[in-house]
Amino acid sequence: MWLCVAPAGTALGISYSRDIEDCGFRHQILLPRSTNKTAELCEHFVRLFKKYWDGQPVRQIHVVCSKLQPAAHEQIDLFTPPELDERRYLSSASGSY
Repeated sequence: MWLCVAPAGTALGISYSRDIEDCGFRHQILLPRSTNKTAELCEHFVRLFKKYWDGQPVRQIHVVCSKLQPAAHEQIDLFTPPELDERRYLSSASGSY
């Protein structure tokens, strides 16, 4: 069974090196819609990282996806460019989400 992350959210935690006084950060983001696409989730995590990282050496990265649910049919959006839909189809067919 395929699972997807509901719009409830994802969280990113960063722990800094032991030599750094600040211990790191943990922030979460509310997803605009459910997804099971790895690339889409990675975009959200990278955005959080770039927003809050202050350049300190990173020791650990914690990635959390909550409110998993069975994957359902995706609602068609007339405003999504066709090449984006094709990319999603190809990634799901190849097993790399």
